[in-house]
Amino acid sequence: MKQSLRKEAFANTKNNIYAKISIGIFCGLALILVAMLSFIDLSYVFLALPIFLFPFLFASYISSYYLLINQPVNITVFFNYFIGFFKPQFIGSFRGLKSLLKSLAIYFISLFISYVVFYLIFKNYYGDPFVEAFTNLVTRFSSAEIGYEDILNLLLDNNSLLLTFFVYIETFAIIPFMLSFIYFTSYSSISIYYRANIVAGAMSVVRLCIANTFRKLRKKMSRDWWLLNWPMIVLSLLGIIVGLLIGIFAVKEVTLLPAFVVVGSVILLIFFLPLYFSNMEVIYKKYENDFKKGNEEAIKFILQRIQSSIDMNVEEKKSIEESLKKEQNDDEIE
Repeated sequence: MKQSLRKEAFANTKNNIYAKISIGIFCGLALILVAMLSFIDLSYVFLALPIFLFPFLFASYISSYYLLINQPVNITVFFNYFIGFFKPQFIGSFRGLKSLLKSLAIYFISLFISYVVFYLIFKNYYGDPFVEAFTNLVTRFSSAEIGYEDILNLLLDNNSLLLTFFVYIETFAIIPFMLSFIYFTSYSSISIYYRANIVAGAMSVVRLCIANTFRKLRKKMSRDWWLLNWPMIVLSLLGIIVGLLIGIFAVKEVTLLPAFVVVGSVILLIFFLPLYFSNMEVIYKKYENDFKKGNEEAIKFILQRIQSSIDMNVEEKKSIEESLKKEQNDDEIE
């Protein structure tokens, strides 16, 4: 089964090799473009996620998926898919907010670990000058009698010793944040194919179906994701290392290190994306019937909730059930 998934994904890529490469490059450039906003301010990256990057990724997923049915893809079609991301049925395709919150939890844990590690390193390497500077900053800051310029001066004292210390802490905490965010959003995106194969209808059914399917099959789907997509994490980590080396030894501007990590985490993914989309397609195909079954279970659950709140006769129950199934069980792609 493991080998068959790989073979199927590779065959899908091979059958549409030029189109897959084009979509992969197009998507990879979008990732790099958004990541480069971190050189201006990291907050711009988060702003670009819901209004540009997620719709762009979605359009890439759908464009690649529709190649399976020999549907041509061009700029106009791609743009239509981009706009289609904002339809109600595709809300939560990447679980962006949930993925961000889980990644932030990992970030803060990593931040604490980085603080402890780098404090010990700087203390051992720089000795008393670092300890005194750090203690002075904490004392001044806790007294609430310090302004922005005072903090800046303290950070820049001793050849920017404290500034380097805090930037290193942030930089190495961003690494697990980026890797986890890439994984969480990618794993959640499996539901895109299910959403694309149903006619827009009751969103409560869609959300419940997806939530139940992910909950029941989390271990299996996660295992298949790692089986096929582990090179993406390796490439991301390799890109981060290269970015750090460039930032430390070539650019030599410590404040830019976090941005180099962000860009490095996505820059090498461009080489894997053509195969990645095929990987995600075969993962969904493996669990497609489970999503359909989850759809039926969601309808039954909603009917039970309705029955518990109001009295319905047989005809009313049948009418509602047929209506829900008509809206949600149409497996033809729009």
